[in-house]
Amino acid sequence: MELEQPGFDFKPKPDARGRMEQPLPVELEAVADVRGPLPLCNLARMDQLYIDILEFAPLSDAAAYRADNFNLRFDLADADRSGYRTIRIIVTSLVRVVTRLMDAQIEYTRQKGIMPGQDALVFEDPDGNWLEIRQRRTLG
Repeated sequence: MELEQPGFDFKPKPDARGRMEQPLPVELEAVADVRGPLPLCNLARMDQLYIDILEFAPLSDAAAYRADNFNLRFDLADADRSGYRTIRIIVTSLVRVVTRLMDAQIEYTRQKGIMPGQDALVFEDPDGNWLEIRQRRTLG
C-alpha cells in the first residue's frame, strides 16, 4: 500500500519540540531510590547483569543504574547485609530474562506463586545482593 502523492509542493518541517524518552522495560518495586552494598566490587559483572540482562540504563556513577521509576545505587560497604532486603525488580518479559540468564550462565531459582502470574526468579547478583524478578502484569 502506498500513500497518494500530494498535488502541491510539500516539504515537511522538522519538529522543534523536545522528544520524550521511551520508557525503560524495567521498574523497581519501591517507593524511592534503592541502595545496596557493593562489598566485592564486581563492577563489570554488575554492569553485565543490570544493563545487558535486566535492561537498566547506566548512570554516570559507578554501580548506579536507572529503572523507569527509580534509581538503583550500590555503595562500597562491608559484607554485613542484615539491614538489607531483597531488591524487587519488575520486567516486561520474564522469558527474555530467563534466556539471558541462561546464556550468561547465572543460576536462578524459579519461584511459583499460588495465583496465576505470580511467578518470580530469585537469585543473587555478582556482589551477593538478593534479587526477585517479576513480570509486569497489565489489566485489560
